[in-house]
Amino acid sequence: MMHPLLGYGIERVSGVLDSGLVQVDHSSDAVYAIDGQGRRWVRKKMASTGWQPILAESLGWLIAKELGVRTPEGAVCGSGDQLSWLSAHIPNALHWQRNSAHFVKNLDELGAMLTLDALLYNGDRHAKNILVVPGQNETDLMAWAIDMGNAWVGYPQDFADLKLRIPEKPNMAPGLPLELMRTGASLAAAQATKLAGTPVLEGYVKEACQIVGEETAPLLLEALSRRMEQAGDLVEQYLKILEGIP
Repeated sequence: MMHPLLGYGIERVSGVLDSGLVQVDHSSDAVYAIDGQGRRWVRKKMASTGWQPILAESLGWLIAKELGVRTPEGAVCGSGDQLSWLSAHIPNALHWQRNSAHFVKNLDELGAMLTLDALLYNGDRHAKNILVVPGQNETDLMAWAIDMGNAWVGYPQDFADLKLRIPEKPNMAPGLPLELMRTGASLAAAQATKLAGTPVLEGYVKEACQIVGEETAPLLLEALSRRMEQAGDLVEQYLKILEGIP
């Protein structure tokens, strides 16, 4: 739901019941869940992950919306150890494969994903963290970015200590059409620069920190704004690293 000043807020969901394990490697003990409205989610509980991945997911989701990254709807539920991040289940989704590249229609959104990863220091964009969904024509695919839980933005002091470093050895999905993703990455970097230091970004950082009870929002905001101010350079450096991966 759009807030008139702060943009996207994170929905609080109640009546969530688990309905089975997600049988995927690197799923952080995720489970399928259904809320009181019958919506299906992928749920990650703080009892299994710690609070840092919940912070990374929350803040990553908010910023993804600003940068134009296609990502499932997000929400939180519960409290204490039962506090959970919820990511909307995407029906008919497949994991990224090298031969998907020629059929993806939303390359700018996929490029924006790289900008998001560079800014939040997420070096964990393996093939199972990109979903592809066939359209009416099965050769037309839409790519979705999921799972920001390993981004360093969830560890405020460590993230601040990074300064302007980027992931140097990312676990990257094979066969991404990087040259065709450059435009989207550049557009997202320009948007990130505009967002740096704004009340909107401050609101996002405060909201994400409040969800997990973290008190270092000012430190996190300063570190994130500094990276966003240099988004263009960081993204160019990151693309060069990715281009060197076989």
